[in-house]
Amino acid sequence: MQGNDSSTDSQRKTEEQRLRAYIDLMQQLYRQYHDRRDLEWRVHILIWTLLVLIAYASISTEFQLGCIAGIIFLFLPLHLFWLAKIVRGEVSDYHRSMIYRDRAEKIIEFEMPSDEDLKKYLEKEGRSQLPNWIAKNFESYYWWLAVVMSTTFILTLVDFILLSGFKFPIKFLLIFIDY
Repeated sequence: MQGNDSSTDSQRKTEEQRLRAYIDLMQQLYRQYHDRRDLEWRVHILIWTLLVLIAYASISTEFQLGCIAGIIFLFLPLHLFWLAKIVRGEVSDYHRSMIYRDRAEKIIEFEMPSDEDLKKYLEKEGRSQLPNWIAKNFESYYWWLAVVMSTTFILTLVDFILLSGFKFPIKFLLIFIDY
């Protein structure tokens, strides 16, 4: 009987070690995801600020590039390439983290509540749940890519228009800029 107790203790320690390892891996991947997301935002702000500064310089100094103003559109493929790489890493870290979490939950025999149970809990707590059509449309990262690249495209287009010498009534904005 004594040997059986030691094998149970050994098995419990092994399960605890596996659980600790899964939790550590999950936390590490979450930190990587968070750090990558932080870097992503910093680079977006940097790119958008640079594009706004180019527009400002074009307006305030009458600086124009004429025919070669299209060079500004190089921002689009560069930003898209960088964004695809960073989001791919984010998604990979997120999914791995969920795998480790799932394995840790199996060790402690935890089961996620069903959607129906979650809905009842949220109603009881006075919280609302996202409508299904919103939740489904925002599961993917494609909407985020569209938002980010649309912002970059609009700023790049404004820069192109300003740098190519096209005149439109944006000069009135200079009234609000004290230079």
